[in-house]
Amino acid sequence: MRSTIDLGHNLGLRVVAEDVEDELAMQTLGELDCVIAQGSYLGRPVPAADLQGILATSARKLDAVHGAGRAAAR
Repeated sequence: MRSTIDLGHNLGLRVVAEDVEDELAMQTLGELDCVIAQGSYLGRPVPAADLQGILATSARKLDAVHGAGRAAAR
């Protein structure tokens, strides 16, 4: 796994881990400097029709977190 990730990085590519199914796999990937991943550990597949609502909700949550952080930093 390390050699594949290192090869991608050495070629100037962003490496995406697929089929991440558990916390141990996610931790191992982080230790190997692979920070982009997809898989059931991070989220289950959803119908395309539901995706827009999920993304909008996620964006609002991120705005709330980052907005609160900016306000606290003042």
